[in-house]
Amino acid sequence: THTHTPHLTLLERTNRRILNVVHLSNLASSLGFRVGAVDWARLSLREQVTWMKATDVLVGMYGVGLIKMAFAKPGSIVVEMIPYCFSNASDFWELSRAMRLRHYTWRNPDPQLSSCSPEIESCKI
Repeated sequence: THTHTPHLTLLERTNRRILNVVHLSNLASSLGFRVGAVDWARLSLREQVTWMKATDVLVGMYGVGLIKMAFAKPGSIVVEMIPYCFSNASDFWELSRAMRLRHYTWRNPDPQLSSCSPEIESCKI
């Protein structure tokens, strides 16, 4: 029998970055995930769709990059990370529900571990 190795995709961004991405990647690998990091700006739309069709778990900061969840397989998981400085609720849960995805949100609880600038909307976790 063939065992499916789940694929976890980490979204890379120039702003609102995940600062402990190496630790997160190592943790996911130790749990049996095949881990890949992607910057959508470096891929064509066709490559983005192909990447998402292979993704079982999408992890990324709140932002437009999460819209690619529209190309995910039903039943896939979306983990949306929200910086401390953002007080709004997720805008993506409705899309997740419509696409039959499982959506989880994590909000950074520590203002000391989040850097925000409203002028440029740059946040880091």
